[in-house]
Amino acid sequence: MKDLLFKNLGLKIFSLLFSVVLWFYITTEKDSELGLLVKLSTRNIPKDMELVGKKVDRVTVWVYGLRRHLMTISPDEIVVPVDLKNAKEGVIIYPINLEVIKVPPEVSVTRVSPATVRFQLERVIGKKVKVVPELKGKLAIGYEIESVHEQPDSINVKGKRSIIENLNTVSTYPIDINGLSQNLKFEVPVDEERSKIKVDDWGKMVRVEIKLKERIIEKTFTDVPVAADNLEETVESVITPDKAALKLRGPEAILANLNKDEDIKVLLDIKKLDFNKTVKKKAKVILPEKIILLKLEPEWYNIRLEEEE
Repeated sequence: MKDLLFKNLGLKIFSLLFSVVLWFYITTEKDSELGLLVKLSTRNIPKDMELVGKKVDRVTVWVYGLRRHLMTISPDEIVVPVDLKNAKEGVIIYPINLEVIKVPPEVSVTRVSPATVRFQLERVIGKKVKVVPELKGKLAIGYEIESVHEQPDSINVKGKRSIIENLNTVSTYPIDINGLSQNLKFEVPVDEERSKIKVDDWGKMVRVEIKLKERIIEKTFTDVPVAADNLEETVESVITPDKAALKLRGPEAILANLNKDEDIKVLLDIKKLDFNKTVKKKAKVILPEKIILLKLEPEWYNIRLEEEE
């Protein structure tokens, strides 16, 4: 019997002391209060309304209970419902009712701060507005936009009254036309986020057709060589003046890259000309396709043919 009493004596003493301490903690533990920042649970917002402006979305809920319960409680376990079922358009001062706040059964709610929260509701309205494709970038050199067509060209949108009442157009997401040199057909969505509106599903995508045309410009070339047409190798020509100035009109893409020494020909007809005799001739000009001569200075030139010795 004695051996049984003293067997594992240390463990028995520890268990006894632990039980005494635990009993003392439980019987002497005091209730306490704790404040938790809790997100509001907003519900039943009228379908034709929308919350606007700066709003409070969290409140501090003070709960009361045993310290050990307070140490384990989480803000996610507390629900602060805000029911806007019968709310009207405008500013709403909503009182937080302690009785509807849901908390774990081990604790109770003592207070909430702030005791009231401010909301502002604005009516959602609809309107038909024009769609404007947004183009971004620069076309290839020598091209310009002839027309832009969008389908649909107008759509029904919804949004807050303050936005929709002053809204006449909505943009698509940007269409990159950088370096474009041919017609383009593209389908692009309406940028709802930027306009802060909502679009019916059928109107979210817009078919855009961009038609280009060559940009026509005028350009003057000076010091263009003047030469005899079909001159034989054994014949020399003396031309005065031997340079010409030309004003041309045509697509920018062509004129911008035109080489006056290779692509422009100013020629004098030497048929039936006698040697060593100066004759005045009117020049003819040969140009690349799509290029038009507007002015040639001078139009007449003196030319003399000489045989090589």
